[in-house]
Amino acid sequence: RRPGRMTPASPGAGAPGVILLAHGSRHRRAAAGIDQLAAAVHRHTGRHTVAAHLSFHDHTFDHACHQLRSRGHTRATVVPLLFTNAYHHTIDVPNTVAKEDQLDITITPGLGTGPAVAKLLRSQIPAGAHPVLYAVGSSRPEANRSVEKLAHTIGGEPLFATRGTPTGRTLDDIRTTHHRVHILPLFVSHGLLLDQLRTHHPPTEHLSYSPPLMGKLATIVKRRLQCSSSSQAHSHN
Repeated sequence: RRPGRMTPASPGAGAPGVILLAHGSRHRRAAAGIDQLAAAVHRHTGRHTVAAHLSFHDHTFDHACHQLRSRGHTRATVVPLLFTNAYHHTIDVPNTVAKEDQLDITITPGLGTGPAVAKLLRSQIPAGAHPVLYAVGSSRPEANRSVEKLAHTIGGEPLFATRGTPTGRTLDDIRTTHHRVHILPLFVSHGLLLDQLRTHHPPTEHLSYSPPLMGKLATIVKRRLQCSSSSQAHSHN
């Protein structure tokens, strides 16, 4: 096997290893963005952190578990790098994790669409620009509603790559009603759908883009790990 990429050994080696479980993408730069986040999580927590992908990449969940076991870990905490409780979060993640029978694994909640994500997104909106939250979209209405709520929380509106907007407005429609528009990708890393949007709507003086969130999500991942550690400690007392 090709070894998975892992951050160097650290004083936190006695803690459970961390697996950042991403959806995966065919984009040539997607995996590098997840690795960037893994490195940032390691810097913030001192814990061995490895990236894994549900699909489209040979650094799979199995590879990640193998790497942690080879470093002497018997426990791991899995953080799904997913924003909503859609199919991948509720079906793919638990089914994938259930196949590992050598590590004692805890799964944290995903990244979510709560106040921490809203604060991170809001910090990237240029003054005077109307924010558009660009997300992939889901077949599950409740997942899309959570993105819609997040978009409204930051003072903007959602745009789904696979489903348009809830109101039927396209990006062209949005641009006719706002002088300046700023796209905030609800993407952990680079993706083909984000590239397609930029190709069809290149940046201009009146249309700008934030990059994928990548390493900026490290503090949110750190909170997920802290909450997981606290709940485990409480359950053992």
